[in-house]
Amino acid sequence: MFTAKVLEEMQGQGGFWVQGEAVYIPSEHAIASVEIYRNNLAKGKIGIISNLPTMDAYKAVSANEAKNLAYSERNKLLVPLCKMAIALNLVAGIGQHQGEEWDDDWRNIIFLELPTGQISFHIHDSELHLFQFLPPYTGKWDGHDTATKWDRLLDLDF
Repeated sequence: MFTAKVLEEMQGQGGFWVQGEAVYIPSEHAIASVEIYRNNLAKGKIGIISNLPTMDAYKAVSANEAKNLAYSERNKLLVPLCKMAIALNLVAGIGQHQGEEWDDDWRNIIFLELPTGQISFHIHDSELHLFQFLPPYTGKWDGHDTATKWDRLLDLDF
């Protein structure tokens, strides 16, 4: 809930985030200003009123950055998993995705053949250097889905 206090604290950032829009509210009566803004927006009377990005754009950028960070962290865990697999004489390697449903920079696939079954992970081109120690994968994808992949990994028993 936007209160006058919350809006006042946000003013130092050059504008207020109000339901997905960047708004500059100079009034001491911030809540009334928000209501006026909402009414004018609904009537189509407001154009560009701030140089801040919209909340939707901010959310999209933040979500993409969060997704990239999650993949990067996953890949950093995948590197030692691949090294352990090789040390245990299990098959690990890099293959290429066949088909049209992936972006070109996401076609690299890390395959591991575990005692519980094959698992695979798509790797972005920018992180391929982390896996330069792996040989080419000569097998084929066994058709597993994401849930099966994680079940196979979690079912490992040493």
